[in-house]
Amino acid sequence: MTFKLILILLLTSCALGSKYETYTPLATLPTQFNTESTDRYLLTQYKGVLNEQARVIYYKNNLYLMDEVVSGSINNVSVNGLQIVINCTIKKCNKVILAHNHPSQYWARPSNIDLDDADKFKEMMNQADIQAHYIIIGEHDANWIY
Repeated sequence: MTFKLILILLLTSCALGSKYETYTPLATLPTQFNTESTDRYLLTQYKGVLNEQARVIYYKNNLYLMDEVVSGSINNVSVNGLQIVINCTIKKCNKVILAHNHPSQYWARPSNIDLDDADKFKEMMNQADIQAHYIIIGEHDANWIY
């Protein structure tokens, strides 16, 4: 990432502030990244949640750093991708998982909007040299878009 991009991101973060809350997980997320344990963790975290929420899980060199939560409405949640890039830059993260739930669905099937959002998110993270994963959580399963 170039110095100019980092400077822009840092200045933007000061202007935007953050609507993210740092979250202390109820279940233990393994320090080493793997999809199966992440599925179990996220299914546990979304159990009983009635509105859409996005969770951003940050990793540095495959080690879990932190989890942030953004709450939305009953069928929508909005995440600021630029803020995620800024947070990754500040925390020196090289991998991020963006997850959100579909509380009204038994199975985790992404909508066309989810697929478009996932593509935009991945492109933004790629431009910042951050490995990105996007996952949808239903009541009983998880669906990794990438």
